[in-house]
Amino acid sequence: MTLTSASGGYLLQVGDDTWIDRESAAEAIDQAEGMLRSNNWKGAWAPSNIAAITARQPFLVGEEGEWISRERARLQSVLLRALDCLSEI
Repeated sequence: MTLTSASGGYLLQVGDDTWIDRESAAEAIDQAEGMLRSNNWKGAWAPSNIAAITARQPFLVGEEGEWISRERARLQSVLLRALDCLSEI
């Protein structure tokens, strides 16, 4: 992991093996929606729950910024999609 100064801010570079929860949530909801399209309700349950649980977590509480607002909106979208999937199961 490397933290460098870039464009008046900071850039955090992480290794390819770094797990990022919000990316996993987005992948999980995509997987769940695909399973529902294939009528695999049982298979969609776990990824839907993973996405919902992860997306419910507060993101950088007390911090503000344009990119933070975008990430919060993205997580809100993931949460709504996850809840929609769970309502169909």
